[in-house]
Amino acid sequence: MLTSTALVQIMTPGLAFFYSGLVGEGRALATIMMCIGTSAVVTILWSLVGFSLAFAPGGNDVIGWGDYATLDKILPNTPNHMGASTITVHTFSQFQLMFAIVAAAIICGSVVGKMKWAYWCLFAALWHLGVYCPLAHWIFDPRGWLATYGLYDFAGGMVIHVSSGVSAFVLAWLVGGKLPAHPPQTPHNVPFVLLGASLLWFGWFGFNAGSAVAAGYNAGLAFTNTQLGAAGALITWNLMEVIFGGGDSGLFKGRPTAVGSALGVVVGLVGNTPSAGLVAPMWAIFIGFFTSLAVFFVPRLLRRFTGVDDVLDCFAVHGVGGMVGSALTGLFVNPSYSDNWKQGVTAQVFAGSFYWNAKALGIQCAGISVTILVSVVGTLLIYGVLWTIATAAGDTVYIPLEMQGNADLSQHGESAYFSSSPKKPTYVPHSSLVVRASDSVAADGPPPAAAPAGQGAV
Repeated sequence: MLTSTALVQIMTPGLAFFYSGLVGEGRALATIMMCIGTSAVVTILWSLVGFSLAFAPGGNDVIGWGDYATLDKILPNTPNHMGASTITVHTFSQFQLMFAIVAAAIICGSVVGKMKWAYWCLFAALWHLGVYCPLAHWIFDPRGWLATYGLYDFAGGMVIHVSSGVSAFVLAWLVGGKLPAHPPQTPHNVPFVLLGASLLWFGWFGFNAGSAVAAGYNAGLAFTNTQLGAAGALITWNLMEVIFGGGDSGLFKGRPTAVGSALGVVVGLVGNTPSAGLVAPMWAIFIGFFTSLAVFFVPRLLRRFTGVDDVLDCFAVHGVGGMVGSALTGLFVNPSYSDNWKQGVTAQVFAGSFYWNAKALGIQCAGISVTILVSVVGTLLIYGVLWTIATAAGDTVYIPLEMQGNADLSQHGESAYFSSSPKKPTYVPHSSLVVRASDSVAADGPPPAAAPAGQGAV
């Protein structure tokens, strides 16, 4: 479990690289900083009160109590009521902390370069307490009212992906709904995108297999299905690019891309998260295929019919991917595979609609609906708090449009890259590190004469 915890921890840096590679050069550091800020804020809040709200034994079916507040009352003999008697409460707490961090960090992809860093950190804090912790208690804790209702969510398809994807869409609408779309951009560093996706794939083995909370059959099955689902989705996404891609290329309309491969992997991992340790391996491939097929078209439809500027399509990848995967879980959960999952915690029979549990799909859809409702209402209320604070301070939650293309400088006073290529002069506190306007090559003029030794621009 400690190994799985470390694997999930590396998903946040992986997400930072994945996101930063997809944005423009002037937003790379701002994107990474949003993920880093989320990690710190959620860690402190989880330790103070979040873990207790989500999993403390003294609560009820709606919310946990204060038994685990500040983690000080967790002693060597404190029993782990989550059905994981072989691990300590601290180990379980840190494993779940990594889930909480990555859930909040996912949302930042919808507003990178548009939302000020300080307001983002405040949003992440309030979202963690007001949306994530209640959902984690309702679904992950076996006493939660959705868990007792019969909901299946092996590793967080609803708790993490549906909640963060829906909140990302609402936040993107709120932050950018009254502003023009962000300046046109293309991925500035495709190797970063692939590196980030690879780290996410690597960490997802801990994410899914670790959710079995034991080195048993369900952990191995979850590990297997994680690999198969990602592979199936990657191939599907590449095929969709070939069929529906850009300009003609011989007999095909497009070509498989590296960015598309990375997106396909992440989509497949998201889709298989709620079912990883509960379905047959061949169903995992199908879930990856079907989730990839569904998500591929969503960004195009959203831009056409809503105009919402979800910068990195977080709603499509995580929201829609999580919904599709959660619904398919209700069909394909095999009762033969659930013997060890949360053993001793509940007497529920885990079976999908394909295995004669007709109501399973309906329960999953009800859980998805509840998650969407909580995420939408929670995000609206939290943004209202941020807007009130910003207005009282004579400020705005969003970065002014003219500065959004270079959020690195406006928010953090530094750049990801230093280049001698001609650029408009921009302000950096350490002026000696920047090419001066007088030393730059004019866009339509001849290069300047060579400067004497020791007097040229840095």
